[in-house]
Amino acid sequence: MTEIRAGTYNILDGAGDGRAAGQLDMLTDAGLDMLFLAECMGADWTPGGDLRREWETRLGMWSRGSLRPGDGDGAGRHSLIFGRSGRIHPGTYKPLRTRTRNWRGSGMLEVTLDGYPHTVTVMAVHAHTLCPDTRASEVRHTARCSISLRPGPAIMAGDWNSVHGRPEGQRWQRLPPGDIEPDWDRVPPPLHPYHCLLDSAGNPVLDPAGQMVCDRRPSHLLTLADFRDGVADLIPDPHERPITGGWEPGDAPRRVDRIYLRYLTPAGCAVLDGPRAAQLSDHFAVYLDIGLSETARS
Repeated sequence: MTEIRAGTYNILDGAGDGRAAGQLDMLTDAGLDMLFLAECMGADWTPGGDLRREWETRLGMWSRGSLRPGDGDGAGRHSLIFGRSGRIHPGTYKPLRTRTRNWRGSGMLEVTLDGYPHTVTVMAVHAHTLCPDTRASEVRHTARCSISLRPGPAIMAGDWNSVHGRPEGQRWQRLPPGDIEPDWDRVPPPLHPYHCLLDSAGNPVLDPAGQMVCDRRPSHLLTLADFRDGVADLIPDPHERPITGGWEPGDAPRRVDRIYLRYLTPAGCAVLDGPRAAQLSDHFAVYLDIGLSETARS
């Protein structure tokens, strides 16, 4: 079975302060075929910008995504898709003309891959930082858009700013359980509205111990759209899954950087962590080996 390696990484504020070189060294050694980047902010990341050209050259990749004048991707967008030249072939790029404010993902891109007969739709995501309702709205829209070009296999990857969950009900018990609940006691109460789940009356949902429960609607919506969390499939025990972000003071460490697959098979995964990686961004890069054979559809 042919495989590709896809990675996702939030580089933090455009990495224009010198961190980009270290990030690029780390990613160059990872053997990636596709890379989904978030927070590619500033002129250096526009088409032809210095950092964007350097990353394309060093990685041996083309790029598509945000900051193209007139493509409908407003100035707030800053996610990019990179693909290995000669192996991943870019096709139609479709901007997301969504009414959701401050949406920061890329548009949808069709790619074809050597050794695989089907077109794959891909998208880089950076979900809203401050509003659970906006995050849910973004994902509801993008899960639909991922079939608007061509129904079939898809990869959606990035910084989701939320925790992975499994919908309740017998139908979903075949899936691995959701991630563990973050330690919300680390987060100051004024920031709780950015993360907590509310019931239909607007009351915070609490667990049996009286602790706040994280809003997991984005992952539930993706599950409904036949997407699977690749790392969760490979590591069924939530306690064994790697933490990728939330390290800053006043935040809760959790797995916010994820790669979702539809009708594709996860084959292996890793997180590029350690002291050096912690100096380069407030997120760790994640990669997923993906088998190019379609899975059974739900």
